[in-house]
Amino acid sequence: MIPFLLLSSKTLGDRKENSTKVKFSIGAIVDYSSRMGKEETTAMKMAIHDYFNYNENKPVLHIEDTGKDPTQTTVAAMDLINKKQVRVILGLRKWYEVALTAELSDREKVPVLSFADGIPRP
Repeated sequence: MIPFLLLSSKTLGDRKENSTKVKFSIGAIVDYSSRMGKEETTAMKMAIHDYFNYNENKPVLHIEDTGKDPTQTTVAAMDLINKKQVRVILGLRKWYEVALTAELSDREKVPVLSFADGIPRP
């Protein structure tokens, strides 16, 4: 995840006048009720902390918890995009969650980086 953040800092940030620091928002959608969701959340927070220690840019991580309800994925993505103004969304372990979010993210021009493994076969 660190290389992604390094590449994103220049393209995703908004520079403020008289400031060399860049602040940008990253969204994450996880199922915090699962062990995997808790581990992903911890890993993302550690990556943000490590990145900030070696870089002047300040990424802000906004996490939305979907619980066990896959229909909350789209609601979480809309909240992250519209309310938190994120520039990228991380997470989404299942392909149907990615599919639910893909149209919204495409329309809003917010890339999604999925943790889903493998490609579903027809």
